[in-house]
Amino acid sequence: MDGRIGEMERLGRMIFEADSVSAHASDVVVAAGIPRHNPRIRGWLALPLQGGGWDIPFVETMGDGWGVAHRVRVSAGEYSLESQANPRPATPDEAGMFQARQTALAQVGRLCGGSPNPVVLPASLIGRQGWLVYILAATDDPHVRIVAGHRKFLVSADGRVILEEIPLSKGCMAMDDRDARLMDHPRRKNREMSLSSVSDPSATMPSR
Repeated sequence: MDGRIGEMERLGRMIFEADSVSAHASDVVVAAGIPRHNPRIRGWLALPLQGGGWDIPFVETMGDGWGVAHRVRVSAGEYSLESQANPRPATPDEAGMFQARQTALAQVGRLCGGSPNPVVLPASLIGRQGWLVYILAATDDPHVRIVAGHRKFLVSADGRVILEEIPLSKGCMAMDDRDARLMDHPRRKNREMSLSSVSDPSATMPSR
């Protein structure tokens, strides 16, 4: 049991960190003069590096596959942008991960909060093959936090087939920090539960 809890915590930290560094990397790219809604860029990935740090490639369409022209390296809290005029082909892992991301997003449909934040990690982290795709429900409202409504998929190594969808909650739940009544609401404890619920479906939170 302790081993499983440790695995959940490790996976939860990776999901949180991947989502966080991706957001900061996006800000770095925009600060360099690359438009946030660049029509060439289809999305990004967060690849953990051996020894620590992250590699954040920004992926675009290249022929019949995927390419990378911009990437952000994260090391010891420092973010550095690397860009090239013409995209290079995505590596096999990048291509598989990004295709898995797109396959899962196409499956989601209507999502709590209306603003998905995908995180892709190797399924080997839980002893499986392929990719784990977490579609984190989010909103553009800075006062609102989505604490239930996230989705999790196990996708094949080539990124094209959904092997399993794992429900993470029974419905959507959001908290608004402008609503003072929430501060003493019994569901306030779900703020602390939200991270573990993403990594462990048994930590399912109740619907409204």
